[in-house]
Amino acid sequence: MGDFYQVSNQVTLGKSERDIIAEMKKVVPEILKFERSWRVKLLEDEPRKLEDRVWRAYGVLKHARRITSEEATELLSALRLGANMNILTGIPHKVINELFIFTQPGHLQKVERKVLDPDERDVVRAEFIRRKLEGL
Repeated sequence: MGDFYQVSNQVTLGKSERDIIAEMKKVVPEILKFERSWRVKLLEDEPRKLEDRVWRAYGVLKHARRITSEEATELLSALRLGANMNILTGIPHKVINELFIFTQPGHLQKVERKVLDPDERDVVRAEFIRRKLEGL
């Protein structure tokens, strides 16, 4: 969801922590290399489609009055992609990262200091995002 991937190994029984970390250190740079080359390809092959996705995500995030966790994750992912590829400037990565974290149900309820039903969370999440993006 949201272009996030969990990287893990399936076989750990009998392996030391050091060996597991060494294996991950080999694999993760390859994943990053693939991701970066795919981004370049997206920008070369379909720049308007990519720009549209990023700007639509920004528009929804900036103006929505209700937004689910899943939708927020998908839209924030597009926003991060746009920021990383300089399609959208002026939104610090720190703000995007904070939005990913603080729009999760548990964090919203902690900020509000009360249990929120799903509909209330969607409204509070949208308000939180709009406040964070205001003036950027």
